Amino acid sequence: MQSLDDLEPDHAASVSKDALQLMAELEVPATPPNFTVWFAYVLGRSAALRKTIDILRSNDRKFDKTLNRELYNTFLKATGSVGEVAQTIPASSTQSLSTLETTFQARSQIAQRIPRS
Repeated sequence: MQSLDDLEPDHAASVSKDALQLMAELEVPATPPNFTVWFAYVLGRSAALRKTIDILRSNDRKFDKTLNRELYNTFLKATGSVGEVAQTIPASSTQSLSTLETTFQARSQIAQRIPRS
């Protein structure tokens, strides 16, 4: 399996953007553990994680604090799998994630105000 360090910068940026956008849509706070889960989900390297989240989403399950922690502990923290995603997010990324989340939310709010013809 390809290491996350070997992801092309454009691909990593695209996965990050998609993960943050999905998190915003589902109202999942952009914390490092949550971002780790959703980055792994979008990347698609864990069939079990994708299947679990897809089932939860199809059942309109809210991704609250408890569920987010459970997903992280079950699929990432305990196993260190999905390409060691958790280890690739430095603590300094927290501010960047927060800024990106705010940008996506603001962009979504602006788009909703634009009249559609």
